[in-house]
Amino acid sequence: MRSWLEKFVWHSIEEIPVDQETDWSCVSNATRMALRYFGYDILERKIADFLDRLGHKVILQSGEFLVTFPHAALFLRYAGFGITYRTTLSKQYPFAVEVIEDQQLVREILLDDLEESQDSYTTDRYKALLELMELGGKVYLHQPDRMIQKEDILKAMNAGKVVIADVTARQYYGVDEDWGHALTLVPYGSSFKVLDGFARKGYLDPDLWDIWDEALEKAKRFGWEDIVRIIEVSEHG
Repeated sequence: MRSWLEKFVWHSIEEIPVDQETDWSCVSNATRMALRYFGYDILERKIADFLDRLGHKVILQSGEFLVTFPHAALFLRYAGFGITYRTTLSKQYPFAVEVIEDQQLVREILLDDLEESQDSYTTDRYKALLELMELGGKVYLHQPDRMIQKEDILKAMNAGKVVIADVTARQYYGVDEDWGHALTLVPYGSSFKVLDGFARKGYLDPDLWDIWDEALEKAKRFGWEDIVRIIEVSEHG
């Protein structure tokens, strides 16, 4: 099932991180680093090409690629990894649970949202999540007042999983910009280590030159509270 992935051998965690291929390829980059942790490798563009062959909208009209969180989870599931996708709902549902784990109910909510989606790219993300569920991946929906917290991440780490987390530049780096970013978190001692494919690339951005050292220091103090979405990846599906 993974014969189309390259083998990758690492001796220290510092060998796993790789720079993003483009300024906007953080999700495919985080996916690649998750694979490298488990001993495999693939170029970011090939992740996008695989999803494109499945019919998903990850190749833009410009020819550039943009892999989103649902797409990354689906790709990893096709590669044979166990996937739990956690995301925060945009509105509160009248259920007496903080996290909706019943997969039939999750599917019904996703189908309702799919019907209401207004553009083809949003529609495709919902379709990717539904396809993920058909392949045996789990999707958990967090109520808005129960966003993903550090204890959720630590629980995944204790189970030997890798986590791909969705943050914002303002939230994580403390910079006055609103772009989103994906990070790979890998088990490390009793906690986890953050792998950031933009850490060195940020020095190449003229808008960030003067503040990037400070931004990376702020990132080290990030508390990992109120995360919108994560992908939990286990080696065996």
